[in-house]
Amino acid sequence: MAYTPGPWNAVQWFSNRGVNIVSERMFLCEISKSRDPNFADDARLMAAAPRLLEALQAVYDELPEEGISTRHSTRMATEKARAVIAEVKG
Repeated sequence: MAYTPGPWNAVQWFSNRGVNIVSERMFLCEISKSRDPNFADDARLMAAAPRLLEALQAVYDELPEEGISTRHSTRMATEKARAVIAEVKG
């Protein structure tokens, strides 16, 4: 898996016109208020991405291989988690 290691942070510009997503070592991206009215919320979600992936992977890893559940909703949630992890990890 190749992405910039976390933690990532959302750093608001002094002018309140946008937010930068940064890691401890580098600038990752910029979200401009003029292009996205939800820029601050989006930036916080993006900054949390490494922690969200880590948490989802930890929960998924604790699920038993067989007999996860007979409930359809639980099986669907498990499949969604597996698919997102696979998508991110490539």
